[in-house]
Amino acid sequence: WYWWRFNGFGYFWGMAFGILASLLIPWAQPVWQPQLMAISTAFPPLHAAFATLVTLPSALVCFPAILVLSLIGCFVGTWLSKAEDMDVLKSFYIKTRPWGLWGPVLKAVQAEDPSFRPNPDFWRDMFNIVVGIVWQTSLVALPVYVVIREYERSAIALALVAVTSLILKVTWLDHLKKVYPDPKPQPAAS
Repeated sequence: WYWWRFNGFGYFWGMAFGILASLLIPWAQPVWQPQLMAISTAFPPLHAAFATLVTLPSALVCFPAILVLSLIGCFVGTWLSKAEDMDVLKSFYIKTRPWGLWGPVLKAVQAEDPSFRPNPDFWRDMFNIVVGIVWQTSLVALPVYVVIREYERSAIALALVAVTSLILKVTWLDHLKKVYPDPKPQPAAS
């Protein structure tokens, strides 16, 4: 939802590149890591950074490369596929009002409806994302803690669910209902 051009093909190829990279990079790490250390000896500041890097857990060392390859897959899949139909994009944009790189779609929507304004609630949305992450993590952790009989942690997770649910109701749901009210149902024609 960050970029109007991103589509399902970009998502698929980003996932495929990421999965492939996560399988191959850790397997190849014992080969490329000593080579990088040898190359870095010619550049003392780089050598110190690489020496620190090899002391980190393998997952931390491999993750940036996996992430970059996954992003490359996203862009390759997106650019090699046809863009979504502009009418579909306009309909989605009007209903969802995502923030991000949606300039061409916003211009097309405003050409048809000059009174249309994009979502002005970026910081509210960012706050709600952080609260939502805590809420969702607590929802997942709660039954796990119950099953493994960690009742004190279960209670903490339940309290977090309650508090974050209340916060989301006030800062997200109530705001949505106020800004984007549901249309009144039309009576059925006889």
